[in-house]
Amino acid sequence: MPKPDLGDVCGRFLSSRLLKHTESSFCKKSLNNENIANDHKRHTILTQKLLFKPYKKNPLDQLRKRYSNLVGLITNDAVLTSFDDKESVNKCSPSNHTITSTSTTTTTNGNSKNKNKNDKNSSLMMNWELLKDRGSGLVNLGNTCFINASLQCLANTPPLVQWLLSNSHHQHCRIKLEKQFCLFCEAERIVKLIHSKTSYSSSTGPANPNNLVRRIKDISKTFRFGRQEDASEFLICLIDKIIEACLRSSQPPERLRPSSGTSYEQLCHSQTFLHDLFGIVLRSRVICSRCRYTSDTFEVQYTWIVGVRNHSDLRQSLQQFVCRETLSGENLYRCTKCKQLVPAVKRYTLHKASKILLINLKRFEFGKNSHKLSHLVRYPEYLNVKSYMSEENANDPSLNYRLYAVLVHVGSSMHSGHYYSYVRSPNNRWYKADDTTMTQCDLNQVLTQYGAYILCYIKETEPLLTTNLTNGITTTTTTASKNVYPNGKLNNNEKQSNTITAHSTLFTPRQIPVQNLPRQSM
Repeated sequence: MPKPDLGDVCGRFLSSRLLKHTESSFCKKSLNNENIANDHKRHTILTQKLLFKPYKKNPLDQLRKRYSNLVGLITNDAVLTSFDDKESVNKCSPSNHTITSTSTTTTTNGNSKNKNKNDKNSSLMMNWELLKDRGSGLVNLGNTCFINASLQCLANTPPLVQWLLSNSHHQHCRIKLEKQFCLFCEAERIVKLIHSKTSYSSSTGPANPNNLVRRIKDISKTFRFGRQEDASEFLICLIDKIIEACLRSSQPPERLRPSSGTSYEQLCHSQTFLHDLFGIVLRSRVICSRCRYTSDTFEVQYTWIVGVRNHSDLRQSLQQFVCRETLSGENLYRCTKCKQLVPAVKRYTLHKASKILLINLKRFEFGKNSHKLSHLVRYPEYLNVKSYMSEENANDPSLNYRLYAVLVHVGSSMHSGHYYSYVRSPNNRWYKADDTTMTQCDLNQVLTQYGAYILCYIKETEPLLTTNLTNGITTTTTTASKNVYPNGKLNNNEKQSNTITAHSTLFTPRQIPVQNLPRQSM
Protein backbone atom coordinates (compact mmCIF):
# COMPACT_ATOMS: atom_id res chain seq x y z
CA MET A 1 0.00 0.00 0.00
CA PRO A 2 1.54 3.37 -1.03
CA LYS A 3 2.33 5.89 1.72
CA PRO A 4 -0.37 8.63 1.80
CA ASP A 5 0.73 12.18 0.97
CA LEU A 6 0.30 14.63 3.89
CA GLY A 7 -0.84 17.42 1.60
CA ASP A 8 -3.46 15.17 -0.01
CA VAL A 9 -4.87 14.14 3.36
CA CYS A 10 -5.07 17.72 4.64
CA GLY A 11 -6.65 18.87 1.42
CA ARG A 12 -9.42 16.28 1.53
CA PHE A 13 -10.13 17.11 5.18
CA LEU A 14 -10.33 20.88 4.68
CA SER A 15 -12.39 20.47 1.52
CA SER A 16 -14.96 18.28 3.25
CA ARG A 17 -15.27 20.74 6.15
CA LEU A 18 -15.44 24.00 4.23
CA LEU A 19 -17.50 22.92 1.21
CA LYS A 20 -20.41 22.23 3.51
CA HIS A 21 -20.74 25.96 4.13
CA THR A 22 -20.00 27.33 0.69
CA GLU A 23 -20.35 26.13 -2.93
CA SER A 24 -18.50 29.07 -4.46
CA SER A 25 -16.02 28.45 -7.27
CA PHE A 26 -13.36 30.48 -5.38
CA CYS A 27 -13.28 27.99 -2.49
CA LYS A 28 -13.21 25.03 -4.86
CA LYS A 29 -10.34 26.58 -6.77
CA SER A 30 -8.27 27.59 -3.79
CA LEU A 31 -8.68 24.36 -1.84
CA ASN A 32 -6.78 21.98 -4.05
CA ASN A 33 -3.99 19.64 -3.17
CA GLU A 34 -1.26 21.59 -4.93
CA ASN A 35 -1.99 24.88 -3.19
CA ILE A 36 -2.14 23.32 0.25
CA ALA A 37 1.04 21.35 -0.26
CA ASN A 38 2.97 24.42 -1.48
CA ASP A 39 1.39 26.95 0.86
CA HIS A 40 4.16 26.67 3.47
CA LYS A 41 6.72 27.88 0.94
CA ARG A 42 5.23 31.39 0.99
CA HIS A 43 5.76 31.65 4.77
CA THR A 44 9.19 32.11 6.34
CA ILE A 45 8.18 31.70 9.98
CA LEU A 46 9.99 28.37 10.23
CA THR A 47 13.24 29.86 8.96
CA GLN A 48 13.19 32.96 11.14
CA LYS A 49 15.53 33.20 14.16
CA LEU A 50 13.76 33.51 17.49
CA LEU A 51 15.13 36.15 19.88
CA PHE A 52 14.34 35.84 23.60
CA LYS A 53 14.29 38.90 25.84
CA PRO A 54 15.95 38.19 29.19
CA TYR A 55 13.61 38.20 32.22
CA LYS A 56 15.31 40.32 34.84
CA LYS A 57 12.65 40.13 37.57
CA ASN A 58 13.06 37.60 40.37
CA PRO A 59 9.99 35.30 40.54
CA LEU A 60 10.45 35.04 44.33
CA ASP A 61 9.87 38.77 44.79
CA GLN A 62 6.17 38.40 44.08
CA LEU A 63 5.91 35.44 46.47
CA ARG A 64 7.75 37.30 49.23
CA LYS A 65 5.47 40.30 48.77
CA ARG A 66 2.37 38.13 48.88
CA TYR A 67 3.37 36.11 51.94
CA SER A 68 4.76 39.10 53.83
CA ASN A 69 1.38 40.77 53.46
CA LEU A 70 -0.30 37.57 54.58
CA VAL A 71 1.88 37.35 57.69
CA GLY A 72 1.07 40.94 58.53
CA LEU A 73 -2.62 40.11 58.55
CA ILE A 74 -2.28 37.10 60.87
CA THR A 75 -3.30 37.94 64.41
CA ASN A 76 -1.75 36.25 67.38
CA ASP A 77 -3.40 36.02 70.77
CA ALA A 78 0.00 35.82 72.44
CA VAL A 79 1.09 39.31 71.36
CA LEU A 80 0.87 41.80 74.17
CA THR A 81 -1.69 44.28 72.96
CA SER A 82 -0.54 46.68 75.63
CA PHE A 83 2.28 47.77 73.34
CA ASP A 84 -0.12 48.68 70.52
CA ASP A 85 -2.99 50.11 72.51
CA LYS A 86 -3.79 53.77 72.35
CA GLU A 87 -4.20 53.66 76.09
CA SER A 88 -0.65 52.36 76.58
CA VAL A 89 0.62 55.03 74.20
CA ASN A 90 -1.05 57.63 76.35
CA LYS A 91 0.39 56.01 79.45
CA CYS A 92 3.84 56.24 77.94
CA SER A 93 3.69 60.02 77.72
CA PRO A 94 6.20 62.05 79.75
CA SER A 95 3.43 63.49 81.93
CA ASN A 96 2.73 60.07 83.42
CA HIS A 97 6.45 59.31 84.03
CA THR A 98 6.49 56.03 82.11
CA ILE A 99 8.58 54.59 79.29
CA THR A 100 9.53 57.02 76.55
CA SER A 101 11.78 56.14 73.67
CA THR A 102 13.25 57.62 70.54
CA SER A 103 14.47 55.49 67.68
CA THR A 104 15.91 55.98 64.24
CA THR A 105 14.30 53.79 61.57
CA THR A 106 14.15 53.55 57.81
CA THR A 107 11.09 53.61 55.57
CA THR A 108 10.36 50.56 53.43
CA ASN A 109 7.28 50.34 51.20
CA GLY A 110 5.71 53.21 53.06
CA ASN A 111 5.45 51.30 56.36
CA SER A 112 7.73 53.45 58.51
CA LYS A 113 5.27 53.44 61.40
CA ASN A 114 5.12 49.66 61.58
CA LYS A 115 8.92 49.33 61.36
CA ASN A 116 9.36 51.93 64.09
CA LYS A 117 6.99 49.97 66.32
CA ASN A 118 8.75 46.68 65.62
CA ASP A 119 12.21 48.10 66.26
CA LYS A 120 11.07 49.71 69.49
CA ASN A 121 9.98 46.33 70.82
CA SER A 122 13.04 44.46 69.51
CA SER A 123 15.60 45.72 72.02
CA LEU A 124 17.13 43.54 74.70
CA MET A 125 16.22 44.51 78.25
CA MET A 126 18.87 43.11 80.56
CA ASN A 127 16.92 43.92 83.73
CA TRP A 128 13.34 42.97 84.57
CA GLU A 129 11.14 45.80 83.32
CA LEU A 130 7.94 44.13 82.07
CA LEU A 131 7.37 41.56 84.83
CA LYS A 132 7.36 41.78 88.60
CA ASP A 133 6.00 38.42 89.80
CA ARG A 134 7.47 34.93 89.68
CA GLY A 135 6.34 32.27 87.24
CA SER A 136 4.80 28.86 87.79
CA GLY A 137 6.20 25.33 87.78
CA LEU A 138 6.17 22.68 85.05
CA VAL A 139 4.47 19.30 84.92
CA ASN A 140 6.73 16.25 84.95
CA LEU A 141 5.44 13.94 82.19
CA GLY A 142 7.71 11.03 83.10
CA ASN A 143 11.51 11.46 83.31
CA THR A 144 11.21 15.03 82.01
CA CYS A 145 12.81 16.81 84.96
CA PHE A 146 15.83 17.65 82.75
CA ILE A 147 13.46 19.50 80.39
CA ASN A 148 11.69 21.33 83.21
CA ALA A 149 14.94 22.42 84.88
CA SER A 150 16.36 23.71 81.57
CA LEU A 151 13.16 25.56 80.65
CA GLN A 152 13.04 27.23 84.06
CA CYS A 153 16.51 28.64 83.48
CA LEU A 154 15.42 30.02 80.10
CA ALA A 155 12.09 31.28 81.45
CA ASN A 156 13.93 33.36 84.07
CA THR A 157 16.44 34.92 81.66
CA PRO A 158 15.34 38.60 81.59
CA PRO A 159 16.41 39.61 78.03
CA LEU A 160 15.05 36.42 76.44
CA VAL A 161 11.67 36.51 78.20
CA GLN A 162 11.10 40.21 77.62
CA TRP A 163 12.09 39.92 73.96
CA LEU A 164 9.46 37.21 73.54
CA LEU A 165 6.87 39.40 75.27
CA SER A 166 7.67 42.36 73.03
CA ASN A 167 8.23 40.44 69.77
CA SER A 168 6.29 37.35 68.81
CA HIS A 169 8.22 34.87 66.70
CA HIS A 170 5.00 32.87 66.35
CA GLN A 171 3.45 35.71 64.36
CA HIS A 172 6.20 35.71 61.72
CA CYS A 173 7.13 32.02 61.74
CA ARG A 174 7.64 30.60 58.24
CA ILE A 175 7.89 27.07 59.61
CA LYS A 176 4.35 27.34 60.95
CA LEU A 177 3.14 28.58 57.55
CA GLU A 178 4.66 25.44 56.04
CA LYS A 179 2.58 23.42 58.53
CA GLN A 180 5.65 22.07 60.32
CA PHE A 181 6.45 21.87 64.01
CA CYS A 182 8.49 24.85 65.24
CA LEU A 183 10.47 24.49 68.47
CA PHE A 184 10.83 28.28 68.76
CA CYS A 185 7.04 28.68 68.74
CA GLU A 186 6.70 25.93 71.34
CA ALA A 187 9.41 27.39 73.58
CA GLU A 188 7.74 30.80 73.29
CA ARG A 189 4.40 29.27 74.24
CA ILE A 190 5.85 27.55 77.32
CA VAL A 191 7.71 30.66 78.51
CA LYS A 192 4.59 32.79 78.20
CA LEU A 193 2.55 30.07 79.86
CA ILE A 194 4.93 30.03 82.83
CA HIS A 195 4.62 33.77 83.34
CA SER A 196 0.89 33.94 82.63
CA LYS A 197 -0.05 31.77 85.62
CA THR A 198 0.34 32.42 89.30
CA SER A 199 0.48 29.76 91.95
CA TYR A 200 -1.12 32.09 94.47
CA SER A 201 -4.46 31.02 93.02
CA SER A 202 -5.51 27.40 93.35
CA SER A 203 -7.55 27.64 90.15
CA THR A 204 -4.43 27.67 87.97
CA GLY A 205 -1.86 24.91 87.75
CA PRO A 206 1.68 24.51 86.44
CA ALA A 207 2.56 24.83 82.77
CA ASN A 208 2.52 21.71 80.62
CA PRO A 209 5.34 21.16 78.07
CA ASN A 210 3.55 18.22 76.45
CA ASN A 211 4.16 19.25 72.81
CA LEU A 212 7.88 19.66 73.35
CA VAL A 213 8.14 16.35 75.22
CA ARG A 214 6.33 14.45 72.48
CA ARG A 215 8.61 15.98 69.82
CA ILE A 216 11.83 15.36 71.75
CA LYS A 217 13.42 13.62 68.74
CA ASP A 218 13.04 16.87 66.76
CA ILE A 219 15.54 18.44 69.16
CA SER A 220 18.06 15.61 68.82
CA LYS A 221 17.78 12.23 67.15
CA THR A 222 19.71 10.68 70.02
CA PHE A 223 17.00 11.60 72.54
CA ARG A 224 14.38 9.01 73.45
CA PHE A 225 10.84 9.65 74.64
CA GLY A 226 10.47 8.65 78.30
CA ARG A 227 14.22 8.46 78.95
CA GLN A 228 16.08 10.98 81.07
CA GLU A 229 18.72 12.85 79.06
CA ASP A 230 21.59 15.14 79.90
CA ALA A 231 20.27 18.63 80.70
CA SER A 232 23.33 20.35 79.25
CA GLU A 233 23.01 18.52 75.93
CA PHE A 234 19.28 19.25 75.83
CA LEU A 235 19.84 22.96 76.48
CA ILE A 236 22.45 23.26 73.74
CA CYS A 237 20.34 21.37 71.18
CA LEU A 238 17.26 23.43 72.05
CA ILE A 239 19.12 26.71 71.51
CA ASP A 240 20.44 25.32 68.21
CA LYS A 241 16.93 24.51 66.98
CA ILE A 242 15.56 27.88 68.08
CA ILE A 243 18.32 29.65 66.15
CA GLU A 244 17.55 27.52 63.09
CA ALA A 245 13.89 28.53 63.25
CA CYS A 246 14.88 32.17 63.71
CA LEU A 247 17.03 32.13 60.57
CA ARG A 248 14.37 30.35 58.50
CA SER A 249 11.83 33.01 59.46
CA SER A 250 14.06 35.96 58.57
CA GLN A 251 13.42 37.98 55.42
CA PRO A 252 14.95 36.58 53.29
CA PRO A 253 15.79 33.24 54.96
CA GLU A 254 19.44 32.87 55.94
CA ARG A 255 21.85 30.04 56.39
CA LEU A 256 23.76 29.58 59.60
CA ARG A 257 27.30 30.87 59.36
CA PRO A 258 30.21 28.63 60.42
CA SER A 259 30.64 28.09 64.15
CA SER A 260 34.41 27.57 63.98
CA GLY A 261 37.29 28.72 61.82
CA THR A 262 40.33 30.95 61.60
CA SER A 263 38.39 34.12 60.66
CA TYR A 264 36.51 35.63 63.58
CA GLU A 265 34.43 38.00 61.42
CA GLN A 266 32.93 35.16 59.35
CA LEU A 267 31.54 33.22 62.32
CA CYS A 268 27.95 33.18 63.61
CA HIS A 269 28.65 34.79 67.00
CA SER A 270 26.34 37.78 66.30
CA GLN A 271 24.06 36.49 63.54
CA THR A 272 20.88 36.47 65.66
CA PHE A 273 19.86 37.87 69.02
CA LEU A 274 20.24 34.38 70.50
CA HIS A 275 23.88 34.32 69.40
CA ASP A 276 24.35 37.69 71.07
CA LEU A 277 22.69 36.35 74.22
CA PHE A 278 24.29 32.91 74.61
CA GLY A 279 27.09 32.68 72.04
CA ILE A 280 30.57 32.87 73.53
CA VAL A 281 33.68 32.68 71.34
CA LEU A 282 36.67 30.64 72.53
CA ARG A 283 40.06 31.24 70.96
CA SER A 284 42.75 28.60 70.67
CA ARG A 285 46.18 30.21 70.06
CA VAL A 286 49.22 28.11 69.20
CA ILE A 287 52.67 29.76 69.08
CA CYS A 288 55.50 27.91 67.36
CA SER A 289 58.56 27.70 69.61
CA ARG A 290 60.93 27.77 66.64
CA CYS A 291 59.68 30.57 64.33
CA ARG A 292 57.20 32.20 66.77
CA TYR A 293 54.44 31.90 64.17
CA THR A 294 50.99 32.38 65.74
CA SER A 295 47.93 30.39 64.66
CA ASP A 296 44.45 31.31 65.96
CA THR A 297 41.29 29.20 65.77
CA PHE A 298 37.89 30.47 66.97
CA GLU A 299 34.87 28.45 68.05
CA VAL A 300 31.34 29.60 68.95
CA GLN A 301 29.71 27.75 71.85
CA TYR A 302 26.60 28.24 73.97
CA THR A 303 28.02 26.77 77.18
CA TRP A 304 31.45 27.18 78.69
CA ILE A 305 32.52 23.68 79.77
CA VAL A 306 35.13 23.68 82.53
CA GLY A 307 36.63 20.78 84.46
CA VAL A 308 36.14 20.44 88.22
CA ARG A 309 38.44 17.50 89.05
CA ASN A 310 40.60 18.39 92.08
CA HIS A 311 38.99 21.83 92.20
CA SER A 312 36.82 23.23 94.99
CA ASP A 313 36.19 26.69 93.50
CA LEU A 314 34.89 27.89 90.16
CA ARG A 315 37.75 30.35 89.73
CA GLN A 316 40.24 27.49 89.91
CA SER A 317 38.45 25.69 87.09
CA LEU A 318 38.36 28.83 84.94
CA GLN A 319 42.03 29.51 85.60
CA GLN A 320 42.96 25.98 84.58
CA PHE A 321 40.97 26.42 81.36
CA VAL A 322 43.09 29.38 80.25
CA CYS A 323 46.47 28.09 81.45
CA ARG A 324 49.20 27.50 78.86
CA GLU A 325 49.91 24.00 77.61
CA THR A 326 53.20 22.86 76.13
CA LEU A 327 52.96 20.66 73.05
CA SER A 328 55.98 18.35 73.00
CA GLY A 329 56.94 14.70 72.70
CA GLU A 330 54.12 12.79 71.04
CA ASN A 331 52.04 16.00 70.89
CA LEU A 332 54.34 18.01 68.64
CA TYR A 333 52.66 20.74 66.59
CA ARG A 334 52.93 20.86 62.80
CA CYS A 335 53.68 24.50 62.06
CA THR A 336 52.18 25.82 58.82
CA LYS A 337 55.20 28.10 58.35
CA CYS A 338 58.01 25.72 59.30
CA LYS A 339 56.25 22.82 57.54
CA GLN A 340 57.44 20.36 60.20
CA LEU A 341 56.66 19.04 63.66
CA VAL A 342 57.93 21.44 66.31
CA PRO A 343 57.30 22.15 70.01
CA ALA A 344 54.66 24.82 70.61
CA VAL A 345 52.65 26.55 73.33
CA LYS A 346 48.86 26.36 73.22
CA ARG A 347 46.36 28.41 75.20
CA TYR A 348 42.56 28.75 75.30
CA THR A 349 40.98 32.11 76.15
CA LEU A 350 37.53 33.62 76.16
CA HIS A 351 37.58 35.88 73.11
CA LYS A 352 34.00 37.16 73.21
CA ALA A 353 31.86 37.19 76.35
CA SER A 354 28.13 36.87 75.74
CA LYS A 355 25.36 38.68 77.61
CA ILE A 356 24.30 35.38 79.20
CA LEU A 357 27.14 33.18 80.42
CA LEU A 358 26.25 29.49 80.83
CA ILE A 359 29.06 27.70 82.67
CA ASN A 360 28.81 23.91 82.55
CA LEU A 361 30.70 22.15 85.34
CA LYS A 362 32.13 18.94 83.88
CA ARG A 363 30.99 16.51 86.57
CA PHE A 364 30.55 13.41 84.41
CA GLU A 365 33.68 11.50 83.41
CA PHE A 366 33.53 8.65 80.91
CA GLY A 367 35.81 5.70 80.29
CA LYS A 368 36.30 2.29 81.85
CA ASN A 369 35.08 3.62 85.19
CA SER A 370 32.45 6.21 84.29
CA HIS A 371 31.41 8.19 87.32
CA LYS A 372 30.21 11.56 88.57
CA LEU A 373 32.22 14.12 90.57
CA SER A 374 29.80 15.06 93.34
CA HIS A 375 32.01 17.24 95.53
CA LEU A 376 31.16 20.83 96.37
CA VAL A 377 32.46 23.42 93.90
CA ARG A 378 31.95 26.91 95.29
CA TYR A 379 30.76 29.60 92.89
CA PRO A 380 30.20 33.30 93.59
CA GLU A 381 27.11 35.42 93.09
CA TYR A 382 29.20 38.03 91.24
CA LEU A 383 31.83 37.00 88.71
CA ASN A 384 34.36 39.00 86.71
CA VAL A 385 35.87 37.26 83.66
CA LYS A 386 38.52 39.84 82.74
CA SER A 387 41.44 37.56 83.63
CA TYR A 388 40.12 34.82 81.30
CA MET A 389 39.71 37.02 78.22
CA SER A 390 42.02 37.37 75.22
CA GLU A 391 44.57 40.14 75.63
CA GLU A 392 42.98 42.48 73.09
CA ASN A 393 39.53 42.19 74.73
CA ALA A 394 40.54 42.20 78.39
CA ASN A 395 39.96 45.97 78.72
CA ASP A 396 36.23 45.65 78.07
CA PRO A 397 34.54 47.34 81.07
CA SER A 398 31.37 45.21 80.82
CA LEU A 399 32.79 41.92 82.07
CA ASN A 400 30.93 41.74 85.38
CA TYR A 401 28.25 39.06 85.78
CA ARG A 402 25.65 38.19 88.37
CA LEU A 403 24.23 34.74 89.08
CA TYR A 404 20.53 34.35 88.19
CA ALA A 405 19.99 30.58 87.91
CA VAL A 406 21.62 27.28 88.91
CA LEU A 407 20.69 23.93 87.37
CA VAL A 408 21.29 21.09 89.83
CA HIS A 409 21.64 17.35 89.26
CA VAL A 410 21.26 14.83 92.08
CA GLY A 411 22.26 11.26 91.20
CA SER A 412 25.12 9.07 90.05
CA SER A 413 24.83 9.38 86.24
CA MET A 414 23.38 11.71 83.63
CA HIS A 415 20.66 9.19 82.70
CA SER A 416 19.45 8.76 86.28
CA GLY A 417 18.79 10.86 89.33
CA HIS A 418 16.85 14.11 89.33
CA TYR A 419 17.21 17.65 87.93
CA TYR A 420 15.86 20.89 89.38
CA SER A 421 16.79 24.57 89.26
CA TYR A 422 17.24 27.60 91.47
CA VAL A 423 16.08 30.78 89.74
CA ARG A 424 16.03 34.45 90.62
CA SER A 425 12.54 35.56 89.60
CA PRO A 426 11.39 39.02 88.43
CA ASN A 427 10.55 39.96 92.03
CA ASN A 428 14.31 39.57 92.83
CA ARG A 429 13.70 36.56 95.10
CA TRP A 430 15.23 33.12 94.78
CA TYR A 431 13.01 30.07 94.24
CA LYS A 432 13.67 26.36 93.97
CA ALA A 433 11.88 25.22 90.80
CA ASP A 434 11.37 21.48 91.29
CA ASP A 435 8.90 20.42 88.58
CA THR A 436 5.49 21.71 89.73
CA THR A 437 6.63 23.24 93.03
CA MET A 438 8.14 26.70 93.45
CA THR A 439 9.67 27.11 96.92
CA GLN A 440 11.22 30.36 98.07
CA CYS A 441 14.78 30.06 99.39
CA ASP A 442 17.72 32.22 100.40
CA LEU A 443 20.95 32.97 98.53
CA ASN A 444 23.11 30.86 100.85
CA GLN A 445 21.14 27.73 99.88
CA VAL A 446 21.66 28.55 96.21
CA LEU A 447 25.44 28.97 96.55
CA THR A 448 26.06 25.68 98.43
CA GLN A 449 24.71 23.06 96.05
CA TYR A 450 26.89 19.95 95.78
CA GLY A 451 25.16 18.94 92.55
CA ALA A 452 25.44 22.32 90.77
CA TYR A 453 25.75 21.44 87.08
CA ILE A 454 25.04 24.59 85.02
CA LEU A 455 25.65 28.11 86.36
CA CYS A 456 23.72 30.89 84.63
CA TYR A 457 25.24 34.38 84.84
CA ILE A 458 23.88 37.58 83.31
CA LYS A 459 26.03 40.54 82.35
CA GLU A 460 25.55 43.50 84.64
CA THR A 461 24.66 46.82 83.06
CA GLU A 462 25.76 50.21 84.30
CA PRO A 463 23.02 52.64 83.24
CA LEU A 464 23.50 56.39 83.29
CA LEU A 465 21.32 58.06 85.92
CA THR A 466 19.88 61.48 85.11
CA THR A 467 17.52 63.77 86.97
CA ASN A 468 14.63 65.50 85.16
CA LEU A 469 12.30 68.22 86.39
CA THR A 470 8.81 67.99 84.86
CA ASN A 471 5.90 70.13 86.12
CA GLY A 472 7.75 70.70 89.36
CA ILE A 473 8.22 66.94 89.93
CA THR A 474 11.72 65.54 90.04
CA THR A 475 12.09 62.12 88.43
CA THR A 476 15.19 59.94 88.15
CA THR A 477 15.52 58.27 84.77
CA THR A 478 17.85 55.64 83.39
CA THR A 479 19.16 55.93 79.83
CA ALA A 480 20.63 52.87 78.15
CA SER A 481 21.73 52.09 74.63
CA LYS A 482 20.32 48.82 73.29
CA ASN A 483 20.82 46.75 70.17
CA VAL A 484 17.80 46.35 67.94
CA TYR A 485 16.79 42.86 66.80
CA PRO A 486 13.96 42.97 64.22
CA ASN A 487 12.40 39.49 64.25
CA GLY A 488 15.38 38.08 66.10
CA LYS A 489 18.05 39.21 63.61
CA LEU A 490 20.76 41.52 64.89
CA ASN A 491 21.02 44.87 63.15
CA ASN A 492 24.13 46.68 64.32
CA ASN A 493 23.30 49.77 62.25
CA GLU A 494 20.21 50.60 64.24
CA LYS A 495 20.43 51.77 67.82
CA GLN A 496 17.70 52.68 70.23
CA SER A 497 17.92 54.95 73.23
CA ASN A 498 15.26 54.24 75.84
CA THR A 499 14.46 56.33 78.88
CA ILE A 500 12.92 54.20 81.63
CA THR A 501 11.60 55.89 84.71
CA ALA A 502 11.01 54.44 88.11
CA HIS A 503 7.28 54.17 87.31
CA SER A 504 7.61 52.02 84.18
CA THR A 505 4.60 49.98 83.14
CA LEU A 506 4.80 46.45 84.52
CA PHE A 507 2.84 43.40 83.44
CA THR A 508 1.47 41.03 86.04
CA PRO A 509 1.08 37.35 85.12
CA ARG A 510 -2.65 37.74 84.47
CA GLN A 511 -1.97 40.44 81.85
CA ILE A 512 0.08 38.13 79.63
CA PRO A 513 -2.13 36.21 77.19
CA VAL A 514 -0.98 32.77 76.16
CA GLN A 515 -0.84 32.06 72.45
CA ASN A 516 -3.20 29.35 71.30
CA LEU A 517 -1.13 26.94 69.25
CA PRO A 518 -2.85 23.90 67.75
CA ARG A 519 -1.94 20.56 69.28
CA GLN A 520 0.84 18.92 67.34
CA SER A 521 0.46 15.31 66.34
CA MET A 522 3.24 12.83 67.00
